[in-house]
Amino acid sequence: MGLQFNPIANWPRALEGGLRPGDVLAFCDTAIGRFDQQAAEARERERGLVGLLARFWRFPTDVREAAGLESRGGRRVAFWGSVAARVAAALVVAALLGLGSLLVARVL
Repeated sequence: MGLQFNPIANWPRALEGGLRPGDVLAFCDTAIGRFDQQAAEARERERGLVGLLARFWRFPTDVREAAGLESRGGRRVAFWGSVAARVAAALVVAALLGLGSLLVARVL
């Protein structure tokens, strides 16, 4: 079922009659399936606070890549973003544990 070219990016060929409507629909169905798979993977990967923070830090790099622009140090930003997300998650966990121990101490 896979097409050898992107019919959306090759409109001149489509307009010359070398492309059937079914080909365009097949390409669109394939793209929708890939996007659904990527969305499912993102939901799995971005569960929890660390995943959401990592997604936040990665967003500008993802936009530049999707637009076909140069990354401008995207790997460095992604690395430090993931470090910051892990530190933030550790701080949140420490705060919750501290709050929990205070509540337990007051009850006992």
